[in-house]
Amino acid sequence: MKKRPQFAGHNSFPSGHTATVFIGAELVRIEYGGWYGAGAYTIATGVAFMRMYNGRHWLHDVVAGAGVGILSARVGEWSCRLWQKIFRKKEKENDLVFFPVAAPMNGGCYGFSMGYKF
Repeated sequence: MKKRPQFAGHNSFPSGHTATVFIGAELVRIEYGGWYGAGAYTIATGVAFMRMYNGRHWLHDVVAGAGVGILSARVGEWSCRLWQKIFRKKEKENDLVFFPVAAPMNGGCYGFSMGYKF
């Protein structure tokens, strides 16, 4: 593993901030499309740039973070649609969501999470 640009830590890959903001950008693009998606991706790209500009990450860290974020959003959206197709009741909408989680800080936490709206 490579050290962070200005820090001694070896936990720079992938960028968690970038992954998080690209999850949001991709979900906005999926849900609203058009200009909203372009605006969300502009903000996400700005966050990724600032992570590099402030010396927190290398370019490959933020590119990998963006990829992880976009992939996570798509897997979450796909699994939600699959769940609704399998278990959806015709008269009531299903409010259950299932999505991947990646938190590589301090030893790492990877897995899946599920939420239900009452």
